[in-house]
Amino acid sequence: MSERPTAGRPAVPTMSDRAAIPAGLWQGDGVFETLRTYSGRPFLLDRHLDRLLRGARAIGLAPLPSLEEMRRACRAALARSTPGPRSVEQVLRPMIYAAREGAQFRVPVEPATPLGTSAGHRGIRVGLSAYRHPGPYLVPPGSREPVKWLARGPLSHALREARALGWEEALLEDATGRLIEGTRSNLLAVVEGDLISPGPESFALPGITRAVVLEEARRRGLRVRERRIGRRELGRASEVMLTSSLMGLASVARVDGLWPGKRPFRSPIAVELRDGYADRVRAKE
Repeated sequence: MSERPTAGRPAVPTMSDRAAIPAGLWQGDGVFETLRTYSGRPFLLDRHLDRLLRGARAIGLAPLPSLEEMRRACRAALARSTPGPRSVEQVLRPMIYAAREGAQFRVPVEPATPLGTSAGHRGIRVGLSAYRHPGPYLVPPGSREPVKWLARGPLSHALREARALGWEEALLEDATGRLIEGTRSNLLAVVEGDLISPGPESFALPGITRAVVLEEARRRGLRVRERRIGRRELGRASEVMLTSSLMGLASVARVDGLWPGKRPFRSPIAVELRDGYADRVRAKE
């Protein structure tokens, strides 16, 4: 029986209530994606759904929906949803999780915030989290890359702490003190003409937006190095950027205690990457 609510305090769920919640949700036994729309259309939908299926297979979920079934579900969810008053754009979070009757697919939809647009030009302030990067714990046995687990409690807490300090994101180090990624973003830095970005070989999530940005960098003849970034190396960077589906390609104004910051998107490489990513967004529209 659930506890009776008192004035000003919601009811506390009991074990009997938990039975109605699929095990995969309260145990974090599942994988998810986050993507947004541009001009009302989901950007890079198939890439996100493909990564979702790879992650679900890697953690042994079955039976799995087909790519076409998930496409239809995502479009139907968008059609049913109502954008917020300040934005016509929306965010989709497709997920596959364990349940008693087998793997379940769900697509929550919510209004998009303007963070990606504004942060891209003014630059965001970030800092270094006290949490260590989870590293190989994100990689299921037999998998060649990390998966985007539903169980993200430590990363969510790291982001809450970051925001309490006035940061918009927090970077995570591995046990050797090298930077890997943010709590919800991939890291890129321009150091002595090279574009450096930790990837799956460093246990960073294989970000979809990061992949698009690196594709653009290589297409334009830029030198790309996929590896971890040391603190001192970051201090020499002419530009620091973050990528995610919600932020797009965002410039970092400063990394508290590590990088004093420079005028956002001023290096030639950063300007090329910004323009290249904007071209990809327009092309997908």
